[in-house]
Amino acid sequence: MTRDDGGPAFPSERSFPYGGTDHLPGMTLRDYIATQAMAAMVPHVIAQKWTVRIMCQEAYSYADAMLAERVKTQQKGEA
Repeated sequence: MTRDDGGPAFPSERSFPYGGTDHLPGMTLRDYIATQAMAAMVPHVIAQKWTVRIMCQEAYSYADAMLAERVKTQQKGEA
């Protein structure tokens, strides 16, 4: 089963001076949410003496929960 990564968080295109463009997908929405969760966790991580691995696992758990709730909301037509 593939995990919903929420799609690209900050997609962009780059144009070249002599023609052509390049599509840059950027990080996934899942990665973006995890980095935001991780930043908010830092003071608590120090107090809990978590390892970096545990902090990363927790951050992605938050991201996965948020994306799952997003899907539920979209299915209900609330978004």
